[in-house]
Amino acid sequence: MWSIKLDSTELNSTTYNVSRISDDTTAEREINSVKTDGVDGVVIIDDRFAEKIIEIKGVLVSDTPANLQTLIDNFNELCSRKDKNLDIKPDAGATRRYVVRMVGGVQYERDFYNNTFVPFRVKFLAPTGIGKDTASTNALTVANIATERSPTPTGSHSATLSGSATQKPIITFHIDTKGKADLLTLTNDDNSEAVKIELNSSFVNGDDVIIDTEQQICKRNSAPIAFKGKIPSFAIGANNLHVDIQGATYVLDQEQSTWSGTGTIVGNV
Repeated sequence: MWSIKLDSTELNSTTYNVSRISDDTTAEREINSVKTDGVDGVVIIDDRFAEKIIEIKGVLVSDTPANLQTLIDNFNELCSRKDKNLDIKPDAGATRRYVVRMVGGVQYERDFYNNTFVPFRVKFLAPTGIGKDTASTNALTVANIATERSPTPTGSHSATLSGSATQKPIITFHIDTKGKADLLTLTNDDNSEAVKIELNSSFVNGDDVIIDTEQQICKRNSAPIAFKGKIPSFAIGANNLHVDIQGATYVLDQEQSTWSGTGTIVGNV
């Protein structure tokens, strides 16, 4: 049986009776192109996926006219909540989570005879256009890094990321013993993108260094910090990366996590 929950309220029920939801429709791909004088067609510069609109249709059902009006009021309030989870689980499938906000308003097709039931439709905007899993899965674990390069002396760690959309992991380094470590560099060996983070005197044992590739920020614990270079991008499938740390007498644990269209990937690299 399908499950459709908006802010933990089940909509696939005898109260809301959802008959259609358009979450399987992909976000639209937008093409950035230019025309060249005297040449047919266009030159594609790049492309991106836009936001996603999810439409839900159903029928509100109550036992009395008064209770139907209360149900309508409650449903209007539920749909008006901002940036809430819309969790959709098809038959024999995994839950996909969208963080959504209502577009326009709830539309009711109420005729004079709609005393105890009324059809409705409502649209929600998912800004990222991507449904994410609600659980985390380890992708790669490497603990007790105590060399200037990991792996040493050459080579790469391999992290396999699943899903149907571009992967945007959250990568966490946990500092067990900082010692004299003063610069941390993470490099994606597949595309040579690298980010450098200075481990200044404010970093202490027990701190986490977090690289959020979706938000494009780096943090010391929960506080944003400066970085140099480019936060690496990752692809679906195997990704090769390595870590460089300037300094000495330190031990680091590195953790990588990502939310994808079909699963969250968490681990230690």
